[in-house]
Amino acid sequence: MVRPGEIVGVAGLPGNGQTALGDAILGVERCSTGQRLLLGENATGWSVARTRAAGVGFIPENPIWMAVVPAMSLQENMALAGTAGYSKQGGFAMDWPAVRSHLSDTLDRLGLKIPPSGTAAQNLSGGNLQRFIIARELASNPKLVIAFDPCRGLDVATAAQTRDLLMAARDAGQGVLLVSQDLAELFALSDRLLVLRGGKIAGAFKPEDTNAYEVGKVMTGATV
Repeated sequence: MVRPGEIVGVAGLPGNGQTALGDAILGVERCSTGQRLLLGENATGWSVARTRAAGVGFIPENPIWMAVVPAMSLQENMALAGTAGYSKQGGFAMDWPAVRSHLSDTLDRLGLKIPPSGTAAQNLSGGNLQRFIIARELASNPKLVIAFDPCRGLDVATAAQTRDLLMAARDAGQGVLLVSQDLAELFALSDRLLVLRGGKIAGAFKPEDTNAYEVGKVMTGATV
């Protein structure tokens, strides 16, 4: 469970269910057993679109392949995340000035700077693309943000900015699920820390009450 106003970190060696966890929360994969409870509701049968519309943001580990259409402009990729909110004339047209204004206002609010909104996503650097994804996903003030290795491959300054924005989202009352291979990052940001092994929660910790060695033992299944 991720509560409002906290960051729950998820650690684990690659291939231990992290991707399946994200897919299940987003609705990409249906639960084979049990229920998916989301934002106080039974969301077991919800589609990805309904899940996102309910207030779930997603920052993937590889945004160029998982979060944008590379050849489309930033404003077009912005609109894809909330088409209904930007449509006009009964859904037959897009309010592009509103899209650009929303993106610009969000960037200003978050203190981010990126190339003009007409720039194709594929022409952005990794840092600028990540800034855009964060702005797009936080634009609607989601109740829950799922972030997968959001700082992987980023320069030091952009990584620090990304971490600051996740903490700001938490401080604003949003829940954040942070899945990362970087234990130092998880210890620095998480209010609670879970360990996945074999697709199950193998351990739960308060970061201040444990250390990387103990968490590493749970990750690998070591007994000594």
